[in-house]
Formats: sequence, structure tokens, C-alpha cells
Amino acid sequence: MGVGAFLAGAQYVATDDADRGGTLAMYQFTFGQPGTFYILEDDRGSFDTTGYTDTGVDVTAGQFSLPFTVWSQTVVAGQVLTTPTKGGSVEPSCFAFQASN
Repeated sequence: MGVGAFLAGAQYVATDDADRGGTLAMYQFTFGQPGTFYILEDDRGSFDTTGYTDTGVDVTAGQFSLPFTVWSQTVVAGQVLTTPTKGGSVEPSCFAFQASN
């Protein structure tokens, strides 16, 4: 998977969507330090983007070169963030975190 340079060195978590074709799970993260949280979303699905900014970077993944849009949100130390659910027959979400320097 190709990524934008701003994701170099980020910590990644990939999820598995066992329920393809339905509503996919929310995830909760608690941040120990400030930084930027990223969601890489399969463009074929939909989710509530409130609080997220489209980075303008799309990446491709998998044997079918599926497009993923990279969304970002600035977070602070101690913040608890619950990701939005998404719908549609889509691939798993991928999350990344880049700590602030």
C-alpha cells in the first residue's frame, strides 16, 4: 500500500470486518500524547466525517487496488475518541496515529 509522506513513521492498526455488507463496528482509542489520528476508509462505503478532515491523499490496497481516502483529526493527550460506524459492502478500516513532536 502506498502512503502519503505525512504517514511515514505512524503507528498503524488494521481492523477486520467480519460482517461484510452490514454496519461495521466502532472502535475506541485513548491517546497518551497529542498528535494526529488518521482513518483510512474504503471509498465504497460511507461514514460520518464530522470532526475529520479529508487529507486529499488516497491510497490503494489489496489485490484489486481498492481506493482508500485518508481522513485526519487532531487529538490531545488523554482524549478518548470513538470512531464512527460505517455502512456498505466495504473493506476493513485502517487507523494510524502520528504523535506530535
